[in-house]
Amino acid sequence: HRLTWLEAKVRERLLSEQGLYHRSKRSVEVEAVFGQMKNNSFTRFSMKGLQKVIVKFGLMAIAHNLRKWARKWKNDTLVGNPNDKNSLFAIKTHLQMLKSIIYRLTA
Repeated sequence: HRLTWLEAKVRERLLSEQGLYHRSKRSVEVEAVFGQMKNNSFTRFSMKGLQKVIVKFGLMAIAHNLRKWARKWKNDTLVGNPNDKNSLFAIKTHLQMLKSIIYRLTA
C-alpha cells in the first residue's frame, strides 16, 4: 500500500507545473555531455590524484567544446585556409595537440 501511495505522489509531482518545468530542463543539462564524452572513448580517468583528474577533465571539456564549435561552423566560411586560426584545419590540429597532452599526462 505504501508503494502505491509513493507512486501516486511521484506521479503528482512529475505532472505538476514545477515538475514539467524541471523535466523540460533535463535534456539540456550535462547528462548529454557525459554521454558524448563516453562515445569519444572516455570511460574513466587513468590517473590518480585530484589535480591530474582536474586537468584531464578540463582538457576533455575543451575538446568537447571545440568539437561542438566545429560542427556548428562546419559549413560556414571558416573552412579553408590552413594558416587561418579560425579554420577547421587549425581546430583539428589543436584537438590533436590536446590528445598528445593527455597521453603525456598519463605517462
